[in-house]
Amino acid sequence: MSIFNFLSSIFKPAADIIDELNDSKEEIGNIAVKKAEAKNKLAEIEAQVSTKMMELQLKAIEANTKLESVIQSNGNWYTKSIRPTLALLSFVIIILMGLGVMEYNDLIIKVCAGYNGIYAGLRTYEKKKQ
Repeated sequence: MSIFNFLSSIFKPAADIIDELNDSKEEIGNIAVKKAEAKNKLAEIEAQVSTKMMELQLKAIEANTKLESVIQSNGNWYTKSIRPTLALLSFVIIILMGLGVMEYNDLIIKVCAGYNGIYAGLRTYEKKKQ
């Protein structure tokens, strides 16, 4: 089911409800009944939307789980070592700039230090998660 079909299925009942509420003068006596019916229909629509959203969230969780399992089972050296390699490289750049071997650049220092901080924090989170 495409997202457009889903959206049209949400808004069509609401449009039907609005059409039903635009009554002629001879039907004004039935407004209370029609309001109750409209509230019931809106409650049904809300339940349908909630159910659909829960289904979509479940699918997203399943897809995320599959992606994580594929990433974890991948035996490629590059994908497993790119983050530690970049962390080591950025640490070496900071050391070389501190020793004066490389020209000091404040932006590069901030980026490298920020990357190392984020890497260390995320790695700690991953270890605690396992």
